[in-house]
Amino acid sequence: MAQFELMLVNDEQGKLQVKDFELLKAELIKLVDDEFQLPSEIDNANYIQTKEQRAKLNNIAKLINRQKVNVRKQMLEMAELAETQLKELTEIATERSKQIDKKVDTYETILEDNRIKKANAIYTELSNLNTKNCSFERVLEQVGAKWINATTTEKQIKDNITEFYKKVNDDLEMAKSAFPQYYEYVAEYYLTTFDMLDATKQGKQAYELAQKHTPAIFTDEEIALNKLALEAGLITITFTIKCAKGLVEQLQRFMEHKGIEIISAKKGE
Repeated sequence: MAQFELMLVNDEQGKLQVKDFELLKAELIKLVDDEFQLPSEIDNANYIQTKEQRAKLNNIAKLINRQKVNVRKQMLEMAELAETQLKELTEIATERSKQIDKKVDTYETILEDNRIKKANAIYTELSNLNTKNCSFERVLEQVGAKWINATTTEKQIKDNITEFYKKVNDDLEMAKSAFPQYYEYVAEYYLTTFDMLDATKQGKQAYELAQKHTPAIFTDEEIALNKLALEAGLITITFTIKCAKGLVEQLQRFMEHKGIEIISAKKGE
């Protein structure tokens, strides 16, 4: 590459380019074709020579690429001051934008809170339709995604809540007709997720599990006798249980039979 003197010049549009690019390109192509012919195959006779040719070509490519890197470096150095100045100007506008943004966010939070309060008031107003005692948080989670938008009207909120209650009632009426045996289990799961497909699956599994573990039915006389036998050496234990709603009465009956007195009970969340 000693015969190639790569120089950069500005063209008529002021763009930087390689001087006599087309001439240099033609000369490089001729050099490669004349001195670096591609062997048809490599064998013991030409293996070393071919590797040397490859090394020379790689060096040529590295020399050219090094100049490309230097060009970019020079351009960056030339632009460094302007870039710093432009960055400083940008930060002036950006800093004020951030300050305004905080004010806007604060105001929008107030607006959103007010809209949620209005939605809560509408929820209370429609309490007569809430036959399944769905909490406001549940209703908001299911149908209130757009209530914080300024374009959402009170009528739209009312319609959303009314339609939601109707859907819940329709779904549960359908479940009562379709799954009378384990409807209570389905209803319990449904009012947690509002997903009827999943509630049906989970409710059926809970019902089948309850059937497998249903305790024997004890008479009042059996319960009384068992309590008398356990009067001595009584201890108090506090514990928490988690089970399907339909199992609570069965568990309570079983505990009574065993002489276990329930002093107090509170339904958790």
